[in-house]
Amino acid sequence: MSTSHDAFRSLVTDYLVGRGKTPSQIEDADDYMLEARGRIVQLRLGREGTMLVSTMVFYNENDDTQVRDTAIAEFNAYHLFAGGYCLHVDERSQSLYVEQELTVSRFDADGLRDHMEDFAVRATNCARWYLKELAASDPGRTTDQLVFA
Repeated sequence: MSTSHDAFRSLVTDYLVGRGKTPSQIEDADDYMLEARGRIVQLRLGREGTMLVSTMVFYNENDDTQVRDTAIAEFNAYHLFAGGYCLHVDERSQSLYVEQELTVSRFDADGLRDHMEDFAVRATNCARWYLKELAASDPGRTTDQLVFA
């Protein structure tokens, strides 16, 4: 097991202990589904000392007409330099996720908790932005039928 694995698992263990888990309740893994501000957030080991935090922001059931490639590209170009957030589309379902790559060593358990809570808020804002983009792309469309994740 590499130092990156050890650092990631140690960080997540410290985070989960801080959230009320006992060490015996925590299984070592490279991929965790966690909760932050009522949102399910995936935290997984990246490459070379990084971790990826992501969450679904728009549930799309195989409808590629709701995938706005230009809007996603514009978002990614802007946010690449303003926080490292990116939007990506799951190929199978066409659902939209927001993701951020982070350096494991920059965080302790409290810093990770704070960041994940901030990430959950930003993900909600990304979802709102995307719904507005969808509505703007088709004046006849209502967002009532869309699933805000």
